[in-house]
Amino acid sequence: MNQKHRTHINGIISRLRLIWAALTSRTDGVMAEAVAYLDRLGHVYSGVCGNIDPLSFLSDILHTVLGSSTEPDVIRQLPDVADLIFTDSSHTYEATRQEIKIYSRKLSPSGVLVMHDSIKWPGVRRAIQDVASRFDLMTFATSKGNGITVIMRK
Repeated sequence: MNQKHRTHINGIISRLRLIWAALTSRTDGVMAEAVAYLDRLGHVYSGVCGNIDPLSFLSDILHTVLGSSTEPDVIRQLPDVADLIFTDSSHTYEATRQEIKIYSRKLSPSGVLVMHDSIKWPGVRRAIQDVASRFDLMTFATSKGNGITVIMRK
């Protein structure tokens, strides 16, 4: 059977998001893996490992990398190309701008970069606005007003 391979990269901490990442990777007819880099602030929280341990049943598709989203060592451990990248930024302008630069380069031709907190946090909003002319963007409000922005290649 000729199956397409899909890769997701998720910058996430909560167990619910880890499960979402792994289960959305299990799509009929698609070989997929989810890679999570955890801890957007660069500190290893005790809760992070507690979120991962109960998910060992997903170890065939869920691989984790601990560290900050912009650390060179973390970036080296992530796949070169991904179809879906979700990042919950540090919310500062500089870090978010750097994440967009790094992760937009990892997108497959039809891949998307999803930025969380793109409405509520001024640093995230400003970084997205700065690159808006180079990408197609869709911004959605969420129930708590945080918002997400989907960034796609033109």
